[in-house]
Amino acid sequence: MDTHMVHTALFSLKSYLNQDFLDDEGLFADIGGFLRKHRLVVIRDAFKSDFAEQVHTCLDRQRAWCVYEGYGPGFHYHHHNVDESDYPPLLKLCKKILNSVDTRQWISNLTHRDCSGEMSFSPNWFLPGDHSTPHTDFARRRQVAFVWHLTRDWEPDWGGDFYWCRAGKGFPPSFNTLYLFLVSEKSVHAVLPVTPFARSKRLGLAGWWTGGTTPPKKRPGGTVVMVGRRQSVMVV
Repeated sequence: MDTHMVHTALFSLKSYLNQDFLDDEGLFADIGGFLRKHRLVVIRDAFKSDFAEQVHTCLDRQRAWCVYEGYGPGFHYHHHNVDESDYPPLLKLCKKILNSVDTRQWISNLTHRDCSGEMSFSPNWFLPGDHSTPHTDFARRRQVAFVWHLTRDWEPDWGGDFYWCRAGKGFPPSFNTLYLFLVSEKSVHAVLPVTPFARSKRLGLAGWWTGGTTPPKKRPGGTVVMVGRRQSVMVV
């Protein structure tokens, strides 16, 4: 294997995803089709378990969390992120993986969206009281959004759900669950407030693949179905 192929494999998202999904070509074809119909796709056990464990440990041990808060018309968020200047080596690797040419091309092929621009992402920790009110992410040439939950031992009544507004359905924080959706003016979602009595860390990574054009205006679907032969993938 030449140097270029080694480099591509090292920084390709496909090298870190759960092999069971990659081996099921029909399943990924279904996932791409549902994404292109503006549905939320939820993939449990999305990444290889050892990689997910390493990233969780990295976030759990991180100490450079800062408050991120902002307001917009009818929108407010308050949570904790890590500034890129404080990224440890593993988070820098995550950014390289998600921002690699191979990854962006693969996501473009999957979604039929232009993801040739720079990927933007950040680690996040939602402490008690942290939240994000309903919003679309429809800005700054964002094309495809992702949220990777890396939360251990979470009780449903602790709040912090990822909430997909069109379907009126919330997903409690969990471990190694990946959410994917196309950004549009109708991709409304939220993070429900974490309760004061939460006893675990709501950790994750979230961001967007961007392109050279503004995403088209589409209306996402709202029906919950199961995809393919596996019960670990849900579409909303």
